[in-house]
Amino acid sequence: MKKRIVSFLLALVMAVSLLPVSAFAVDGAYTVAKDAAVQQGEDNSKVTVYFSLSDNGKYKTGTSGKTLAYVPVTVEYFDLDDYGLGQYTRADAGEQPTVLHLFIKMLEQEYLNGGKLTADSDALTVSGAAGSMFMTKFWGHDQNLTYYVNHVYPIMSGNTGATADWIILKDGDVVDVAMFDDWSFWGDAYAGFQYFMDGDAPTHSYTATAGEAKTITCKTAQTNMMSPSGTQYNVCGTQTVYYGKTLFASDAQSVTTDSSGAASITFPEAGDWYVWANGAKGKSTNNVVSSPAYAAVTVEAGGVTTPKLTLTTDKESVIWNEKVTVTATNEKGEPVVCNWTVNDPSVMPYSAKNPWDEQSSIAIKGTEVKNALVLTATSVDDPTLQGELQFNVLPLAEVYAVFGDGTKQPLTMKAETRAVGNGTFNVIEIPAAVDHILVRPAKGYTIIDNSGPATGTTLWTPEYDSEGFCAVTRAQGDLSKTTFAPERVLFTRGILPKYPESDWLCNRIKVEKKNVFLAWEQDTDSPIQEVKVENATLYTPVQTAQNRFSMILDRNAETASFLFNTEAKKVYLTDEQYKAEGAALEQKDGFYVLPVNASELEASGLHSRRMEKTYYVLAESTTGRKLRFNVTVYQRDNAMDTPTAVEEYLCLASQYTNNANNATGTYGTMPERALAGFPQSGTGMNMLVSLGNFGGYIIYRFDQLITNDPNHPYGVDFVVRGNNYGTNDFSFYEPANVLVSQDGKTWYTLAGSDHYSNHAYWDYTITYTKSTGTSTVYGGASGTAADWTDSMGYSGTSYLYPNKALYPLFPWTAENDTSITVTGTLLGGKGTTRNEIFDVAVPKWGYADTCYNGLNPYTGAEGGEVFDLDWAVDENGQPVKLDWVKYVKVQTASNVDGGGIGEKSTEVSAIYKTDAAAAPVGVTAAPASISINGQKLALKDGVDVYSAVADTAVEVAVDAPENTNVYINDVYGKSAKFDSLNHRMVRVVVQEGEKEPVIYYVNLKTQAQADEDAVADVIAKIDAIGEVTLDSKSAIDEARKAYDKLTAAQQARVSNYAALTAAEAAYAKLVQDKADQDAADAVVAKIDAIGTVTLKSKKAIDAARKAYDKLTAAQQAKVSNYATLTAAEAAYAKLVQDKADQDAADAAIAKINAIGVVSRAAKRRIDAARKAYDGLTDAQKALVPASVVKTLTDAETAYSNLPPRHSSDDTADSTKPAQSSRTGDAGIAIYAAMSLLSVTGGAWVIGKKRKH
Repeated sequence: MKKRIVSFLLALVMAVSLLPVSAFAVDGAYTVAKDAAVQQGEDNSKVTVYFSLSDNGKYKTGTSGKTLAYVPVTVEYFDLDDYGLGQYTRADAGEQPTVLHLFIKMLEQEYLNGGKLTADSDALTVSGAAGSMFMTKFWGHDQNLTYYVNHVYPIMSGNTGATADWIILKDGDVVDVAMFDDWSFWGDAYAGFQYFMDGDAPTHSYTATAGEAKTITCKTAQTNMMSPSGTQYNVCGTQTVYYGKTLFASDAQSVTTDSSGAASITFPEAGDWYVWANGAKGKSTNNVVSSPAYAAVTVEAGGVTTPKLTLTTDKESVIWNEKVTVTATNEKGEPVVCNWTVNDPSVMPYSAKNPWDEQSSIAIKGTEVKNALVLTATSVDDPTLQGELQFNVLPLAEVYAVFGDGTKQPLTMKAETRAVGNGTFNVIEIPAAVDHILVRPAKGYTIIDNSGPATGTTLWTPEYDSEGFCAVTRAQGDLSKTTFAPERVLFTRGILPKYPESDWLCNRIKVEKKNVFLAWEQDTDSPIQEVKVENATLYTPVQTAQNRFSMILDRNAETASFLFNTEAKKVYLTDEQYKAEGAALEQKDGFYVLPVNASELEASGLHSRRMEKTYYVLAESTTGRKLRFNVTVYQRDNAMDTPTAVEEYLCLASQYTNNANNATGTYGTMPERALAGFPQSGTGMNMLVSLGNFGGYIIYRFDQLITNDPNHPYGVDFVVRGNNYGTNDFSFYEPANVLVSQDGKTWYTLAGSDHYSNHAYWDYTITYTKSTGTSTVYGGASGTAADWTDSMGYSGTSYLYPNKALYPLFPWTAENDTSITVTGTLLGGKGTTRNEIFDVAVPKWGYADTCYNGLNPYTGAEGGEVFDLDWAVDENGQPVKLDWVKYVKVQTASNVDGGGIGEKSTEVSAIYKTDAAAAPVGVTAAPASISINGQKLALKDGVDVYSAVADTAVEVAVDAPENTNVYINDVYGKSAKFDSLNHRMVRVVVQEGEKEPVIYYVNLKTQAQADEDAVADVIAKIDAIGEVTLDSKSAIDEARKAYDKLTAAQQARVSNYAALTAAEAAYAKLVQDKADQDAADAVVAKIDAIGTVTLKSKKAIDAARKAYDKLTAAQQAKVSNYATLTAAEAAYAKLVQDKADQDAADAAIAKINAIGVVSRAAKRRIDAARKAYDGLTDAQKALVPASVVKTLTDAETAYSNLPPRHSSDDTADSTKPAQSSRTGDAGIAIYAAMSLLSVTGGAWVIGKKRKH
């Protein structure tokens, strides 16, 4: 994680950021890591240094009226907790002030006019973790500032800049701070710090002789800020050098330097003079880009020098409460009787009988560990003869507590008043969780341990490591074994009452002859067995053996509870010192309940909305032992719509894995802290989580789903913030891929700007294996290394292999105990060599922990940390439509080894959903056209995936309105040329105003691929026809159409073309067969419609016959009921014949029945009847009843039997009945009468008519 390391002089961005490591010497560089090692044998709790501050090339004037040019400042160590900056205390420095202490003192003294500094103000605002502190505000100025220490750029191992909280001050150090308005300072060729030179080294003082020419040289100290390998002093153009007896006098004289930076000045008279030069303009800018220079000049007449005293000590160092003798001598080495003074009352005569005055030697002691002490001796005989001794009072020993996980914490030795008797005893209090302590005695001192001066019996033999530390456990220095009676009395009467055995285990070591008692806090006998929370989330891992817990409230929760199980008899709240007894905690279901109210939380000072509170708890067991622990409660930024919970997390193969790097930040565990929703730069708020090297990841769950809302400006649905320092800090890019899921199982990548570029390696796989060796991370901690091999064939060793106990949210398997394999998209540098692949990637947008530049990522500027669900693609880069997601996965995308400063590890400081606009933002209009190598795509509404032919080089042009933003893969603009595209895809994003973008995906094929795919497509279409049925028309037509579009060469490669023609023939036959069957079925229906044949069936029969006769022979063959038709026709013919026979028979019958009475006159009737009957066919005759035939034959017989008649009879009415022989004359008489009646009737009728 390079960003948290280099916040000093980083290119184009920030000032003041640094990193501590082991000693690393570079010519022309102030090596910070060396400080602690050098001074651990000393005590510089109070030092005098020199401070300068300039603004745009001119020295600032403080509120005291003092010009801040090489001002001597005495800086005494103080607790940074007093300013809310305790996290920037350098743990291994003891009580030694750092540059941060100097800054605070000067701000209070010369900026706040003696007032107390408030952090997070225009006086001083900082961020970042210890060792990577970053000043965003200083002296009312923004972050465009920098500083040198001892005239050079302060660095650490790995050639990285050091931060103010890590640079330990020594007496005589020079700290120069320069502020600028023009950010060109970071890159201009003339930028730097100007100094006057004494040979090859900067100086702030010259000596000269009045009337003699003095050569003054001015050069600019410069450092390559992107690769700080040392500071060089260069001539940067000519400078105007002023000189005068009053500093910065308006009437000062001036000279101009030559090409070597030199100028000659002749001072006219003896006395104190000054030379200075203002900051100079840049080579490429008219603004000032360098600091001013200053030096005092002592001009003497005749070369006379003032004699001085020399003060010497009998010991190399001044150790706390130890006797040191100081002697004053003149230039001849003769003792000089002096009066003595010291600048701090903590230094006093070793014995009260020793006077301060009129002594050539005095014995002193320092009663407090302090720095920058000055002892002054003034000759009694000649008060102008003086001497000074500057010194520090060093501690008797440096002591560090070492915990079970290897982390260290400095411990302070204090003088405790004896419970009985006079005096004090030296004691170190050691917390219960400490495994052992490390003790390094002051230089020249050793650790001893024996039973006492009576016997000298050795109880244990101290052993030292390479750094001079001796490990001490509870077992060493057992006081119960001492045989020295006075010591036992001191122990039992003077010490034990102060440290009762119920709470403390005391033992003793000796540093030289000084007893140092070690008070080990007793472990509780009522440990916490289980913890849980309500309306909150615990930070993981939850380690009940620790004495610290953290939790974050649920979103908008007003109350919450921390519940813990212990067998302690009494549990209550206490103060930060665990001394006061506060409210007792109540129990619920076997758990003690610590109630939390959100209204009790207070602003942390690191963010205006970050609220937190630490509760201190004491649990007393029945034996009286006390369990001390605290619970820190954080509140989410409820203005942010943050995730519900962290589902999975693993910080992988990183300096932060297992929280090993306690120098710049322990954020390799406790991923829940990023739920708070506080985006940050650097590591100052410690509310971020590191994902480690490639593949390290975190999964968030949103119970309130992230939706693909059309009202989201720019289409952006959520934000994932890292901890970069600004929008142009490319060196701090630590990109991560962001993936989304609806079910937590199937994941889709939100394809960022570089997803389709050649330096995005999809399906990159790396396997980390637990190494047999160790790895030392930044900050000095060591652990099991992680060897790795990848899918490209590369291998290496990264930082630490994760400890299973520290990552309970990772789904561990048995295999993971020794190896972990992860897969994802590697975002590499631009190139193909190993160093280029595993280099820093600088994508424009679509990756976490790059930079944040507002919600619109499409402007062409850097804006990488916003995300749109419309970017979702599958493993082949093809788009996936997602209306919502529930899970978000952030995974480190780089595999960059930063050497001493660590890997490029993604950090997440916040993740939150975006808000919808008040009104729909709309969707960007489609471009007029998209062309690939000059060929326009046939764009269609609702279609976003296309294909195009391109062999290697690809040229893309997008015809879109002038005011639209267009990205073609990772290129901003409406046209782009690519020599090659490894993923063979072009993505075009077009976006306007606040509207959602339109996105197009073009799959590229070479001509050979296009030919092959086209042929394969046709073959597949033909194969898809399958068994030919009447439903096969569309498949056959589609295959035929595709085949006909092929070139002749392509058609020749269609191996199953015969299957197509066979299918076409088969389909044609099926169609014909169906037509024949349909025609036949129509006739069958007509025949079926005839039904029972009657004399009325003629029409139906004729219709059926006519339809049948129109059929082809093939169709007629399909008429299954043709016999029914012929049968119907026969039946109908028979019915017709039968009716004709019946009619003929009936006519004959009627004639026979009409014969009536046989007479001569009936002959014609009889003949007619006979003729009719004889005209009948046999079948018709059969229809004439025999009785009727008999009537005919009887009539014929009767007629033949009639007697002969008169001739007049021949004319008689044949209708008259034949006279029976029986009627005789009576018949005649009747006949005559009827004739008469007829005549008379007629007459009557005639008569009647006439009457009318």
